[in-house]
Amino acid sequence: MKPKKPSPKKARSKEKNAVFEKPVPKIPARRLWLFRILAPVASLLLVIGGLELGLRLCGYGYPVSFFLKTKIGGKDFYVPNDRFGYRFFPPALARTPVPLRMAIEKPANTYRVFVFGESAAMGDPDPTFGAWRYLQVLLGERFPGTHFEVVCVAMTAINSHVILPMARECARRDGPHSRRNQPSLANCWIT
Repeated sequence: MKPKKPSPKKARSKEKNAVFEKPVPKIPARRLWLFRILAPVASLLLVIGGLELGLRLCGYGYPVSFFLKTKIGGKDFYVPNDRFGYRFFPPALARTPVPLRMAIEKPANTYRVFVFGESAAMGDPDPTFGAWRYLQVLLGERFPGTHFEVVCVAMTAINSHVILPMARECARRDGPHSRRNQPSLANCWIT
């Protein structure tokens, strides 16, 4: 048998395709492995981010900030978030802050003193006898023309990892004019 000769039409079409085909560049191995690693990670982050956004838009979850805004008697106040401890403890063991209300707008001629700490700063087992109450009375008697608002943001059984986000949030509540003092029983932030 004789081998078949390619027809001239087929040969011409192969030549045309060969002219118009561009050579495919070879992807370097390092870049290919980088793509193989980053593509699944990026797609996973996209799915998780979309799920998080969807849950937030539906109102699922709870706020994680220490203070929550609320209206009491027609005025705006900050109150402590009873679920703040859920960030650091399981719900069965979560700690709650001392009940308080703090006006959003600080009155004129007023200093806010934020008291941070644990059980001793809070006055555990009865916060009405805590060091922050004594501090408020002592400051009021020492400086009679000035109003001091002592805000206890202490909680039982916490450490500096819990105090740090509380301190950052308290610093945002009064603007840039603040000083940090450290008395013996608690850490205070005076604004």
